[in-house]
Amino acid sequence: MILKATELGIDTTWLCDVLFIDDMINSYLGLEDKELICGVAFGYRSENPIRKGRYEREYLVIGGKVEK
Repeated sequence: MILKATELGIDTTWLCDVLFIDDMINSYLGLEDKELICGVAFGYRSENPIRKGRYEREYLVIGGKVEK
């Protein structure tokens, strides 16, 4: 799906943080007997994207310790 979407000019992103609501998603889709392992979002890229800032280095957690 991701390769075909890219071929059609549609952007995608892999979502693996849907697992905390997998029961809700499966219920909505009528797939209670299935196991959700990920999701994929599809969309079109903005022609004028807003650049978001990045976290400063001291806010990154590396190896369970806050780097300063």
